[in-house]
Amino acid sequence: MSNLYRFLILIFACTIAACGLPAGTIGGSAIDELLAVPHRVVYDVNDLFIRSEDLTVFALSRGNLQLVPIQLVEIEIIDNPDWPSGNTHIVPPDEFFPFTEAGRKLVIIRYGALSETYSVEVRSGGGGNGGNGGNGGDDDDGPAINIVWTPFIIIYTQPALRLNIEAGDTDGTLSVEASVSNNRIILEDAELSFQWFSNNRNSNSVGDIDEISLTDNGTAQSPTFSVPTDIIGTFYYFVEVRATVGETETRPVRSRVARVNVTAP
Repeated sequence: MSNLYRFLILIFACTIAACGLPAGTIGGSAIDELLAVPHRVVYDVNDLFIRSEDLTVFALSRGNLQLVPIQLVEIEIIDNPDWPSGNTHIVPPDEFFPFTEAGRKLVIIRYGALSETYSVEVRSGGGGNGGNGGNGGDDDDGPAINIVWTPFIIIYTQPALRLNIEAGDTDGTLSVEASVSNNRIILEDAELSFQWFSNNRNSNSVGDIDEISLTDNGTAQSPTFSVPTDIIGTFYYFVEVRATVGETETRPVRSRVARVNVTAP
């Protein structure tokens, strides 16, 4: 199981973009990876696992992140990871599952043909809430859980899907906001960089894309891009976000594509 591209506890509101699509597709595209975002991984005995509150699931498709409606996700909880025969199975529309015994548990998320797994710890008392990462344990609670997350980029504000603007107008902009996390905290020391691209079709995949140079547009490497309006027509833009944490470069992430219509005044 890859530990790449797992996500932090999200505090930003998400828009459901994939509701009603068949499992295994997001926006009509095949899913490359399923991404589980646990909001809580430390519980007390008799605490409830609440699927709509304790978990968010994303799909990674062609470098884009999109929310998977939690009601479409199948969840399985393994009470004792050393004894898979002791599984407790949760299927929609069950909302709650009580943890009745201390110890380490595995939460398995399935959507279509893909699955993702993360660990939780149930303590006999005083567990409280905690972010994902290295979770301690004692002799009564089972072995400690040590997870090392690879830093990743999350774009939490995407460019507008469509922008209509008149030729010569200099006020039209497209913006993104992003951060880097190690699935536990936002890494404030991460260095983000941006590169905007233009395209002749509604896609951010490789092919038919042109990197916009600073000579052509002084905002080409900024989170807010000033849309060129010197030519009338329909144009497509997206941004690639890159990050460096110390000496490590994370995997770049591309935003969704914005369709810009420039019309005559």
